[in-house]
Amino acid sequence: MTILPAAIEHSLAEAGCSPTEILLIQHMLDGGPTTLRILAQKTGKSTGVLDQAMKKLMKKGIVVRETINDNPKFVLKSLQNVVQWLHDETLHRRELLLRKYQTFEAFVATMENEQSRPEMKYFDGDDGLEQAYFSLIEQGKHWRQYVTVAGREQDDPLWQMRVRLFRARKEAGVFCHVLTHDTEAGRAFQARDQDEYRETMLISKESCPIPCEKIIVGNVVACFQYAQKRACFVRFAEQVAWETSTFDLFWETSKADLSSGGSPFKILARATMTESAALQLFCRKFFSKKRNLFAIGLCCLGLIATTFGIHQWQKMEQRNYVQQELLKVVSNGSRLFDIRDLNEINSTRDMEKSEYKKIIAILQQIRREALTTVDYIYLMRPTETKGTYTFIAEGDAIDTTIPFDFNEDGQIDDADDYVLPGLTYVALPEDPLSLGAPQKPISADQVIEDQWGPIISAYAPIFGPTNEVIAILGVDVLQRE
Repeated sequence: MTILPAAIEHSLAEAGCSPTEILLIQHMLDGGPTTLRILAQKTGKSTGVLDQAMKKLMKKGIVVRETINDNPKFVLKSLQNVVQWLHDETLHRRELLLRKYQTFEAFVATMENEQSRPEMKYFDGDDGLEQAYFSLIEQGKHWRQYVTVAGREQDDPLWQMRVRLFRARKEAGVFCHVLTHDTEAGRAFQARDQDEYRETMLISKESCPIPCEKIIVGNVVACFQYAQKRACFVRFAEQVAWETSTFDLFWETSKADLSSGGSPFKILARATMTESAALQLFCRKFFSKKRNLFAIGLCCLGLIATTFGIHQWQKMEQRNYVQQELLKVVSNGSRLFDIRDLNEINSTRDMEKSEYKKIIAILQQIRREALTTVDYIYLMRPTETKGTYTFIAEGDAIDTTIPFDFNEDGQIDDADDYVLPGLTYVALPEDPLSLGAPQKPISADQVIEDQWGPIISAYAPIFGPTNEVIAILGVDVLQRE
């Protein structure tokens, strides 16, 4: 096999040859017709892979197929064919790149023309004015604003809309620098700056007439005419630049007048007020309003209700989990008992029998291997009276002469009585056992309060030879607060 230099391989790869095609060219450079089977033996690749690569080389005009002695064989035309194909492919790729460059260049030129063209947008009516104001929030974080103030802000017909706008603007972090006329109404407007997330400078009517409200932000100059209920947006880079420089000139001039003491009105309270004084003022204003106190009360009630709801949900989820685990315990445990042993236990006299001790051992084993804590585990036998049962055995009823605090409440009472064989149990109405002996593992839908305390219970039947329920395995979990 002729080894091609790395630079030649790289050139072929850049021109579109796959590694398999390059490998075929290397093996066919030695000359002579050859078959796919021979090439497969030399390269170690399958004939299917080589067939696909060979078809691509034939399409490129590098390889031809000839029939020799009735056998199709492949022949590399010549090295000049490889050079010619590489030349043609390079020219083709160069033309594609040039065409892409020209397309992109035309697109950029079109974009530049579009951006330099002035664009206007109009808004009409009260809804249009509100839409115009709120759309400016998305244009930038700094508003330069000319405002005409004729009276109190609360008397403005658009006052409610301006309140919503202030909240949205503050939430978005949009700060306003405002120029308005030096009038009594203008000074009242300026005094509210610390509550409105803005800074206002006063200018004379002679130096800067303000025929309408104007906002400069981003690449937009927005004009508002309240009498006609109309707004207009102008997007024009040169216009925005001129308006911005003019506003900044008025602003710096007014600020210089303040610093030199030539202005007859006070410097903004926010500029001179310490942080602690500002906080105290804010708290006094906030808590002096009944609606703020009412809102705080509603929030507290909402928080309490949410907390209570989450607590109840957690209790319900925990109860559902315990019920599912108890069902697994009784379902698996009911298969461990021998019916003959259960039939031998009927009264306290049978507690000395080996069958009773065997049953107790199985009950304790089931409780130890349970994934959840089991407080009581027992066996009952249904009677002829629906909802009435007699106990066969209880996991703790071994030495009944020793008192034991089963529910761990610090005292020995009826809840700590031993459950002895033959003891009668009448199911409560909310207990599923009140409906009769179950035919499959079941669990109580709610916490049951009986002699032994509030419990979650689960039961599984044990069937006799004729498929009748001869015993019931029950487990209880105490509900502790």
